[in-house]
Amino acid sequence: MVLAMIETCQDQSSDKKECLPASSLRPGSNGWSAALRVRHLHARVRRSILSQSASSMRETKIAWDKAKLGVPINQEDMAGTLLAFSINVIEGIEFIAGTDMAQNDQLDYLALWRYLGWLLGIDTIEQISTSSIDDDGKAVLLKTSNPARSYSYPNNKSLHLPPIDPCCFNTDSRLWPSKPDEVIVHAETTLDSILNHLLHPDESSKALVHHVLRMGRPAETEQDKDGQPKSFVYKFRTVMCRRFLGCPLADALGLAKTSSYNWLPFIIMTWILLFIMRLYTLAAMKISMARNRMLRFHRKTFEKFYRVWNKGHNKRMCE
Repeated sequence: MVLAMIETCQDQSSDKKECLPASSLRPGSNGWSAALRVRHLHARVRRSILSQSASSMRETKIAWDKAKLGVPINQEDMAGTLLAFSINVIEGIEFIAGTDMAQNDQLDYLALWRYLGWLLGIDTIEQISTSSIDDDGKAVLLKTSNPARSYSYPNNKSLHLPPIDPCCFNTDSRLWPSKPDEVIVHAETTLDSILNHLLHPDESSKALVHHVLRMGRPAETEQDKDGQPKSFVYKFRTVMCRRFLGCPLADALGLAKTSSYNWLPFIIMTWILLFIMRLYTLAAMKISMARNRMLRFHRKTFEKFYRVWNKGHNKRMCE
């Protein structure tokens, strides 16, 4: 199951790389086709999980609890993934650079991912009929690809829930967000809301994180006195994760504590790496000549990676 999740992450990353050139987003182009392939994959997985629930329950007494967990790969799941590639990237750039990105750059990037989200099946605010807004500015009628999205009160009254649309911008001033700065705040708060709702690390989360930290390395059997693998890569990744995640979440995920002197070399190395990344990011943001060279370099690198990765994609999907 862990390997399947990693494969899905690689599919998402491939979709991202192929969609970067503007021309590839047009209908019929590579990026457009890649987005629809991911949407088709989501549909297949969703249908497979729901169709196997009954038989799994009979054989193992373990099944997908739709009443408790909802539909697999639902709107909230996809919105969270979309925000991980959009506003979370912006926040990561600002974290590395130590300064804010230009507002127009943030809005353009969110607009790009909103369109990709729509291709992937995330409902948008345009699916609300503008004639169905009450005096308080609340939508009361929903045009959606998911007509079952509603909440029934005990008194049998139903409330139609608007789409999450995490990167939306409303041209109707009666709806929020309708101003540029509100769009960014909406994306940030939506991500925080989804994380607070879903992000409760359990044993499977810990197992996944430690598996990812060991990815690409042979099985580690030798451990240090703290019970952690002696692998250089494992320790380096652990320190870097702690820097980005913060101690509360890192502790909840069972990451090793890095307060002892044994971790000092790794702390220094991650600090140096982040400092270099800051200089590189600031150069891309502030120096146009450097930015143009970096764009050409990264585009060629992405294209080369995708060609190599795509050769074995069909084989991996059949395994």
